[in-house]
Amino acid sequence: MTPLRRLPVRLAPVPGESLDSWLAAFSRRLATPARDLLPALGLDVTTLRGSTTGLAVVLRDDEATQVAKATGVPVPTLHMMTLARYNAVLRTDPSTRRLMPYHAWTRRRGTWFCPRCLAETGGRWQLRWRLGWSFACVRHRCLLVDRCPDCGQIPRPDAGLLHIPLASRCGARPATASRTHERCGADLTASAPHELAGGHAVLAAQRLIDTMLTTGTATFGLYTATAAGQVFTDLAVLAPRILGTAAMPHAADPAVGDLAEVYQASLSEGGTAYHGAGSGPGHAVHAAVAVTRAMAVLSKADATAAAAALAALPAPGITARRLVSPHDNGPARSISTMLTDTLQRARHTLFPRPPSPSKARTARPRTPSGRRHDLLGSVQHCPDHDRAPPRSNRSPCPTRQRQDSDGPPP
Repeated sequence: MTPLRRLPVRLAPVPGESLDSWLAAFSRRLATPARDLLPALGLDVTTLRGSTTGLAVVLRDDEATQVAKATGVPVPTLHMMTLARYNAVLRTDPSTRRLMPYHAWTRRRGTWFCPRCLAETGGRWQLRWRLGWSFACVRHRCLLVDRCPDCGQIPRPDAGLLHIPLASRCGARPATASRTHERCGADLTASAPHELAGGHAVLAAQRLIDTMLTTGTATFGLYTATAAGQVFTDLAVLAPRILGTAAMPHAADPAVGDLAEVYQASLSEGGTAYHGAGSGPGHAVHAAVAVTRAMAVLSKADATAAAAALAALPAPGITARRLVSPHDNGPARSISTMLTDTLQRARHTLFPRPPSPSKARTARPRTPSGRRHDLLGSVQHCPDHDRAPPRSNRSPCPTRQRQDSDGPPP
């Protein structure tokens, strides 16, 4: 094997950039496809299944050491460019370079994007855009775009291993493509995102999400210095329930009313944004509405106020028993005691128990317990009318009386 040497060209990653986006920028800088670039970085092309996307999920330690030698980028920086840094929110499998089904809310294919960020950075993709918890750009105050305007698919940063990726271009394979390596190539910076006002509730929820991802702790509403992983577990349980039972946004909604048209346009033929407990949001607007409403519940000062806010969410005519169920949280999910208390209170509000009929209740018969002398002592303290009369005062046996009246036997 040829020993690695330092590449003559340096390319620093953009803050928050994903690893496959940085590799795509390197390919453009050197005018070299990934199939030829990756071996020069010490990476085995045969394990990548035709794409560099897996490298943005997990980069093994030995691979990171090789890439650091060839590029001069520190090993910790390379690891921070992969989804493994968010293991408190999701779970990665190093052997397959895939996300494990820990939270269905986390997407597994492609990435959403902000077209203005792509235009400013020359086509560099943020790692957080791959998370289902990222649905808005707080810098440009807009929703993330989740579909290519030309092919209608979720785009991807790379263009495979055989071609040099174009900056800010869609790397998805169109449904009508006749060749396996054919890519869309549409200009993603031309996409028109949905604008949000400066004090929009969606932006406030996104800022809080970003803060938890950065600091690893949460201090707001029901939580006091709580680990971010626990809060994201609560959100992963609550947000899909809200997506399936809450009323659709309407113009009178003070929080997400301006998203009503975008939400309605994104719905599938089934007329719903909810595709089952094991699926995540299909569009950025679905994630924005569900997470914003969930954060509004969890941001209340106590469980009573949170339960009242949660009980007001179900749409008319929808049975919301699963929304307020403290159980059925999925495998390997343990929600916090604060959320459990909130769900129980909301369940009692939506489904109050009918009053039981008033009737006198007696103690259930049971076998006496205790030692023999204790039982005898209890009997001695019984009232006189409940005790048996002394043997001397008992009436004689009827047979004995009859024998006495007939006289002694012969």
